[in-house]
Amino acid sequence: MVNHQNVTFRHHSVIYKISSLVMACALILSTRSIWLSTSAGAKFGNFVFITFVLSGGILILNVKSINKKFIIKYFKSYIFITIFMIIYMLLPNNISHILSIFKLYICLTIIYFYFCLYSQDTDLPLMLKYYINSMCIIGIISLFFWSFGSVLHVLKPTGTIISYWANENGIACNSYYGIYFETQSLAPNMIRNSAIFSEAPMSAVNFLLALALQNLYNTDGKMHKLKEVILILSVLSTTSTTGYIGLLIIYILKYLLSALNQKNLLRIIVFTLVGIVGLIIIHVLFTQKLGGISGEVRLDDYRAGVKAWRLYPIFGSGYDSTLFQTFMSNWRSNNLGFSNTLMNILVDGGIYLLIPYVYVLCKAVYNTIKSRNESTFIFSILVAFLFMTTLLINTYILLFMFVFVYIYSGYEQ
Repeated sequence: MVNHQNVTFRHHSVIYKISSLVMACALILSTRSIWLSTSAGAKFGNFVFITFVLSGGILILNVKSINKKFIIKYFKSYIFITIFMIIYMLLPNNISHILSIFKLYICLTIIYFYFCLYSQDTDLPLMLKYYINSMCIIGIISLFFWSFGSVLHVLKPTGTIISYWANENGIACNSYYGIYFETQSLAPNMIRNSAIFSEAPMSAVNFLLALALQNLYNTDGKMHKLKEVILILSVLSTTSTTGYIGLLIIYILKYLLSALNQKNLLRIIVFTLVGIVGLIIIHVLFTQKLGGISGEVRLDDYRAGVKAWRLYPIFGSGYDSTLFQTFMSNWRSNNLGFSNTLMNILVDGGIYLLIPYVYVLCKAVYNTIKSRNESTFIFSILVAFLFMTTLLINTYILLFMFVFVYIYSGYEQ
């Protein structure tokens, strides 16, 4: 974490606050927001990239002075990151995508140095507070339109938007004033809350991450309980198995670890039983998920991913590869999108690209257990779960999660 004796900042001006807000919003919009899945998605993606880099750059330049030892300590890891990314960019299968990979490297640089400079033991960086607040606002808006529009049908859609997410032919999604969209349904009359995202699981991921940050790190903030309630309700309204299991991970682990620390036998017994019940619920949710079309798609993704990865096991078949589609079952029709980051990384970058992710997670779990850093231990477990169950590859939010775990687990102490 940052020691203020090592880093001093210029006056936290209006520009500092605006840059933090813009960076937080760009982080949200880059995570499969629906505008990225439209015909103008590439232009919108470039706009988000530019705003993210500019706002992050301003925040990094807000630093007035840095202790030399502090610079050396953090640059060691950055040099490794740079060499690793250069090798990955220059691999034969990646040359044609070198610009896209370089843009991710720039974003990784911004995220890495932002957290190196602004992370503290006692408080979240302002950008993450804005991320939480922004997701709460998105949650309130989406819950309103989901309740009175999608569920009760008191409000009517004001337009449509064509989304090409996981569908080559595009799907017309109902829009409510351009701030809430109906992208998925479990049944004709059961719409899932996907807020401003391309699908409900991606909506659940953002609500879940905001909830984890609020619950584990931002407990002293104003309206703490209200924010938690809003984010919990938002996760529940997505009807996403991923979101529900994520909630169980956060709360069961938190209260079980708290009971163990207090050495309260009764609480340990109670929360152990709650944990067992939670595991049973997780098993039921997974069983139901795997028993339906969604579950079949996820299993087929793993099968197709393994077959594609085995062709190029070390360095993968290349950035943004679609090789896995060759091995998908015929019944998939137009649903040719992938559903988990783990297999996508193996297909794209092979073992080479997977190793840093696995190393960071394993080391983070080890460090947090050793230092009894309960909050980051729980957050690391949540990140590992999302890594294996959701598609976050090549997103800023994935880079954020791993850099956050890297810094907050005490790597550089």
